[in-house]
Formats: sequence, C-alpha cells, structure tokens
Amino acid sequence: MSNTTILITVMFLNLVFSTIMDVLAKYWNVTNNIIFFYLSMGASIFTMFFYICMIKYGSLTISTTVTLLLTIIISVSLGYFYFYEQVETVQWVGIFLSFVSILLMLNVFSKI
Repeated sequence: MSNTTILITVMFLNLVFSTIMDVLAKYWNVTNNIIFFYLSMGASIFTMFFYICMIKYGSLTISTTVTLLLTIIISVSLGYFYFYEQVETVQWVGIFLSFVSILLMLNVFSKI
C-alpha cells in the first residue's frame, strides 16, 4: 500500500472519529448524561491516534490543515442542520473562506 493511500485512509479515519467525538460531546451537553462524556473521550483517543499517524504519513502543514478545516465544516453543518444551532452570516463567510483556503493549500489555482 502506498503512503498516499495510507495517508488518505488515516485522514478519513481521523475525520470520522473527530466527528463522532464532536457529536457525542454535544449529546453530553444537551442531555447531561455522563455516558456521552466518556464515549466522547474514548473517540478522542482514536482521533488523536489517527492524527499522529497522519503526521507520520503526510505533511504537518497540508494534511492536518485540510483535515481540521473539513472537521470544522462537518461540525458546523451538523450543528446547523441536526442540532438547529444558529450560524451568523459572517460565520458562513468564514466557512466559505475555509473552502477557498483548502483549494489554496492544495495548490489548485496554480494548475489553472
């Protein structure tokens, strides 16, 4: 298996466990059920493990930045559509700019 395949797999798993951790933490906040706290902490261990693997197989600057931006986008989307949290217009602008920053980090505009 190539390093690129491993990196993409590890980035995906980091993103999945990070999202699970965020949702469980929100459930803990909403329900005050301590079980969600412990489940969130368990998911954070896996998130950190895959983050460390991501650094091993990819660059710290690009792979972690892309993954963190995708985590923010997914978390905001879940908060807005699933938990019905309010997002201000200026925050939507920030989310849009995070998309642009991903494209800049991946050097997409230099290929045009």
